[in-house]
Amino acid sequence: FFFEEIMLLTLPKDVVLEISDFVQSVQLSRVCRTTYFVLQRRHVHLDSKRLGSALSTSDVLHTSLDMISLGSLILNLACSKFGPSEAEGLGALGSATSLHTLHLNLRHNRVGDVGVEHVVVVARARHLQSLWLDLSFNDVTDAGAHVLSTLKGALSLRSLTLLLVENRVGDQGAQALATMRQAPLLRKLVLNLACNSLKNDGAHAMALFKESPSLRILNLNLSSNKLGDQAVEALCGLKDTPALHTLAIDLSFNYVK
Repeated sequence: FFFEEIMLLTLPKDVVLEISDFVQSVQLSRVCRTTYFVLQRRHVHLDSKRLGSALSTSDVLHTSLDMISLGSLILNLACSKFGPSEAEGLGALGSATSLHTLHLNLRHNRVGDVGVEHVVVVARARHLQSLWLDLSFNDVTDAGAHVLSTLKGALSLRSLTLLLVENRVGDQGAQALATMRQAPLLRKLVLNLACNSLKNDGAHAMALFKESPSLRILNLNLSSNKLGDQAVEALCGLKDTPALHTLAIDLSFNYVK
């Protein structure tokens, strides 16, 4: 440990920050006094217990986070009765100009299509490179999927995990989400639409990801929908995506012969 501390002391501040952003852990800030002052509150994990006070979401975020130095944030608000008004409070993250990684768990809440609009405003932050967003069990419809599709305008986004299990997304929503193939720098996409209302037209839309010039990793979960053999034929074309080297598709519990 002594030699590790001495080595860190010899590194420039910007190098320490790069290492910290790669590791994305609070542990590095506890190595020595130098890393404590350089990295304090750069990588933060908050949950619903911390946000369960009488203060608004916006107030709690402002008091809990250093918006100037914040680089990565894990925000676990699952099963917390989080709705559109609380989602609006996430706008406080708009002042986190160094935020590059956001992990937002809103599973089992009442976000709905209106709340999705507020979430996407934050997710489209100029410097955001990696987004993990769980909106499962939130009564999101095709309208919400259309809003989520605007994430293709997040010009720095390289990795996107979007979980929409057990919502009310149909073919129109799938067609909108498929426009994410236009995201200029997107390298990794995990899209879970299990237990929705997709039919063959929705699967044909998903097959359009083969037009993406940048995708390296694509994981599609379309289980427990209303897909048939035509959907399988269309999705087989994804193997021809130009830059793709990893492809996973789950079609279990559909109408495939």
